[in-house]
Amino acid sequence: MTSTVGHTFSTWQENEIIPSHLREQYEGFFIEIRVCNTLEQPNNNLSIQNSFRRSFGITRQQFLDKEDLEILLFAHLYNAYLPEDIEQAVINQVFNFGSSMMSDAGNADRKVLPIVVDVRIRTLQQPDEDENEDEAIDRANRESMEVSAFRPVPATQSSIQALEKMTLLDDSCSLKECAICLEMLSVGLEFIRMPCSHIYHGDCIVRWLERSNLCPLCRFAMPC
Repeated sequence: MTSTVGHTFSTWQENEIIPSHLREQYEGFFIEIRVCNTLEQPNNNLSIQNSFRRSFGITRQQFLDKEDLEILLFAHLYNAYLPEDIEQAVINQVFNFGSSMMSDAGNADRKVLPIVVDVRIRTLQQPDEDENEDEAIDRANRESMEVSAFRPVPATQSSIQALEKMTLLDDSCSLKECAICLEMLSVGLEFIRMPCSHIYHGDCIVRWLERSNLCPLCRFAMPC
């Protein structure tokens, strides 16, 4: 069985995706990322393997700092299970399109700039020369079931309990937001630092590690 993977991007500005409560109180970007994975089998049967949709806000300051933007987008794209090259292409697409929106005179008075990124990934499976069509379809079904059955592996409870707990004593910390919930790390509240040095709200990272042993920012692997 030979598999060929292709992908396409579409990006546009869609004002209707902005939640009503953000229209007057928020200033920045509101981004919606849509991903659809389809499988085309040798009998031309096209099926959707999985889909993903995530909406979130990013301030203009975060957007203009490419490193901050990448960190936030990587965190939100984690459950999309995209190949690294496509993941990076999505980030570049958001940055390039958002930059053009900011320079567009028609958006000069807009507080919220909405971006939709639609990613279509299509896997075409073709039989080998020594494989008949029925055998190829059976194998395609088995492989697609194996892919669909993939699930994140949770970290061990002992490794979660052993994580370093800290308290933010002042607001001089360079990372002031939890990359999971995007809320501020407040002075005086406890947070958790991973072995890779990334920090999160305690409740946020514990819930995350109970379903995936990977750091949402750098994918450092905890014991599982």
